[in-house]
Amino acid sequence: MPSRIDVVVVTYNSAPLLPRALGSVAASPLVRATIVVDNASTDGSAAAARGAGASVVLANAANRGFAAAVNRGLHEGDGEYVLLLNPDAAIEPPALALLAAALDATPGAAMAGPALEGEDGRLTLGARRFSTVVDRLFWHLPLPRRPQWATPDYVNAAEMLALPEPVPVDYLWGAALLVRRDFLHDIGGLDERFFLYSEDEDLGRQARARGCSSLLVPRARARHQGRASTPDPALALARVIGANALLLEKWEGPGAALLYRRAIGPVLTLRAAVLKADGRWVEAELAARTHRLLRAEATTRGDRTTTPLVSPGGRSGPPLLRPGGPADQALGYLVGTGRLCGRALVLAARAHGGRRRPAEPRGADAGRRHAEPWGAGPTRRPQPSERASDPRQDATTRDATVSVILPVYNAASSSRSYLSAALRSVAAQTPAPLELVVVDDGSTDETTALVEEFGTAHPGLSIRVVHQPNGGQSSARNHGARESRGGWLAFVDQDDEWMPDHLATVLPHLAEDVDLVYTDADTIDEDGRLRDVGIHRNGGRGGGHPYVSPEAAMFQDLFVMPGVMTIRRAFFEEVGGFDEQLSGYEDDDLFLRCLQRGRLEYVPVSTLRWRIHPASASHTERMTVSGLRYWRKLVATYAADDPRGLVARRLTLRFLRVFLSYASAQLVAGNPLFAQNLAAAESLLPHLGAVDRAAFAATRWAWRSPTFAGRCARSWYLNGLAKATA
Repeated sequence: MPSRIDVVVVTYNSAPLLPRALGSVAASPLVRATIVVDNASTDGSAAAARGAGASVVLANAANRGFAAAVNRGLHEGDGEYVLLLNPDAAIEPPALALLAAALDATPGAAMAGPALEGEDGRLTLGARRFSTVVDRLFWHLPLPRRPQWATPDYVNAAEMLALPEPVPVDYLWGAALLVRRDFLHDIGGLDERFFLYSEDEDLGRQARARGCSSLLVPRARARHQGRASTPDPALALARVIGANALLLEKWEGPGAALLYRRAIGPVLTLRAAVLKADGRWVEAELAARTHRLLRAEATTRGDRTTTPLVSPGGRSGPPLLRPGGPADQALGYLVGTGRLCGRALVLAARAHGGRRRPAEPRGADAGRRHAEPWGAGPTRRPQPSERASDPRQDATTRDATVSVILPVYNAASSSRSYLSAALRSVAAQTPAPLELVVVDDGSTDETTALVEEFGTAHPGLSIRVVHQPNGGQSSARNHGARESRGGWLAFVDQDDEWMPDHLATVLPHLAEDVDLVYTDADTIDEDGRLRDVGIHRNGGRGGGHPYVSPEAAMFQDLFVMPGVMTIRRAFFEEVGGFDEQLSGYEDDDLFLRCLQRGRLEYVPVSTLRWRIHPASASHTERMTVSGLRYWRKLVATYAADDPRGLVARRLTLRFLRVFLSYASAQLVAGNPLFAQNLAAAESLLPHLGAVDRAAFAATRWAWRSPTFAGRCARSWYLNGLAKATA
């Protein structure tokens, strides 16, 4: 097994911890070198590192901070991967191998990290969501229970820890972080303005900005003591606050950073007062000491004789707390806590109730919420022995064959190269499908001639072209299914491409006890260049596949395109096929009905290249119209028996966020469709409560303002919607 990993450990007065940290990776055959960078320790850390077997020991004359020390260590190695290992952490060779394997299997991932085990044996996720200024300030408020929307922690951490495969997260804790060297080179190393703390979230944000993912590997475990670099909890908290301010300024702009800097003092004062009144003297003193440290840092900003709270290098913004007269303090309080509390009350009211899962119906009411208003068939799916036979083909042949359905419309004039690529991707399958049924949905160009010419050039692929008046993709797919002969149905759109091993991947899963098999997908741009690898696994799209019930899946776009589905013909007919009233979201709709009544199997492998381009259906006017129709159908189907209206509210907030997200992007791009999406969003407001309508009214001006302030307001509001519907 080739050595591919350079280990970089930064130490500051951590001599007792180094033998365990370095010893944990010494036996790994993957490790090329262990590089220790000593930040001017006074406890003999450099000598301890040499005694523990470090390959290279670098000694800084002064404490330059964690990020600067890491960057110096990076120059001493050339391994494919770099393990950033804290001196108070330890990771064994098997866990390190799991991290490397995750990066090997996911080219689009920039880094991978393990779950973390504390000294007390408690297991933590080792990952968090990106946080906002509201999250960071709410973290310090003395609330009896922090709302889920006001915490950066993943609320489903227990389920994530139980997953057998790597899962994409926003960012990973830096205790034991395996990072691609190429990625570190591309971003110019760690941002040295981060003296200590928040450099891990900055890395995660830089990866996301470059289209890369961060992978949590739950099966890999590392031990982490925590706070070894800053044993004083007040000083550690003050440094965290300083790093947070810098991170906010870098990623959310100076306005967010200013709000945080002005509000953190009153918030800490409030925290200390409430905790003291509650008799929690130790915690109250911690908040008060942190406040005093921050004020001292603001007062003695030019004194660098002690370790700074934020890095002296680079631009770090105005002081966290500006000492001044009453007018300055009043201004800071009004700008900070006034705006914060107003926004917080709106978000809190919006989140209240919207987080609860809808209660399952019981007794005679069981199943009523799942009634299909458009006659999709019976709720109970027939057993295999009850399925009606098809006179066109015997059961043995039907169960062993796959028909591919390809709907086309004016592809010769609009996307000739895309259609050719789609056809070639089906012809390249080994084993070959039983047939390819191309449904011409009323084309007025030479699309049929193009398909027939391709069929002549590929005699090994059985191609049939059938025609119908223009009725949309859903109608065309249903027509193709009726004309096909296979026992299983698969789909591909005229601008997408199957992977060469699409059928080879799916066929082993087409068992008697499975009704639908679906996979992951990659995305490509209009020129065929790869954009995203594994939109479910790495991109986080679709929520949490595989799902077990419609209730768990209906509050987010699922990203189960027809091109990743292979469905048993009898089951397709049973659930009613694609809803022909939908020209968008028809795939989500079909998937939910299949999830409700069938047995599904998810294969977490990409088998489709989903093309994202300006002319695709997801960018057209009909997508907005179809979104409204689908919202009405979901509310009628799943919210009819919810007297409190919680399900309807979450569904409405889901589509409000979808329409506003499209409108925001289209406004910035100068696309006139933004007005239609904005109108669709506003049409949902009467179906929401007064608090939700007031929250939108507060930012109504931003949805027609392409200015920086407008973008900030839209981003803030959309973030709140995302958390209210999560």
